[in-house]
Amino acid sequence: MPLPDPANEDFRWAERLWNTLVIADETQGRMGGTWDMPSVGRYVRTGVNELTFIEIHGDMTQPDPLGIMLFDKHDWIVRLAEGIGWAVRDEVQRADLMDDIFDPAEPPIESIGMVHLCECSLIYTVRGQDCNERVVVSADGLCLNTGCDAILPGHHRGVFNHLNDTALIAKMEAQERLIAMDEGDYPAPPIDPSIVQTNLFEEE
Repeated sequence: MPLPDPANEDFRWAERLWNTLVIADETQGRMGGTWDMPSVGRYVRTGVNELTFIEIHGDMTQPDPLGIMLFDKHDWIVRLAEGIGWAVRDEVQRADLMDDIFDPAEPPIESIGMVHLCECSLIYTVRGQDCNERVVVSADGLCLNTGCDAILPGHHRGVFNHLNDTALIAKMEAQERLIAMDEGDYPAPPIDPSIVQTNLFEEE
């Protein structure tokens, strides 16, 4: 079953993620950075704007629980790359038809989609393998913001979560503005020219 075309947010994370990978350089004996797409395989950065598909991880003959075939996912990655001016080459060196080894950090289906707003304003969402930007919250549930000591609810602990730091960044910027205002460093708001008297000493 073909997947929908990538959305703008997909292009953003792909460009940001792939550009962090080291570029392969044979003259220096340097391997390119690798990226593993769950239930699809391994990609290596082989050029400035190029990924190469080198390993298949999963059963190519059967669809996943959502009815999606492995190569449908790979084709989606190819379209994703084309959308940001990248190319994907197929040079598979290893094909493991067995499913990926189960990761104990994969959340139970009933927990996927649960959201928690931490007191520091970091937003946690329990996500499954369809999300490519996930981090594991420790089993003790400690917030991943180093400046926060809050403990997350049970369903977020020890499993993959997607983090949204938009509110946290906005909060930090607001706090910085408040500090600057207290110290007199923050610029005053512009004055509306329509309410400014041109000559304060003009007699009526």
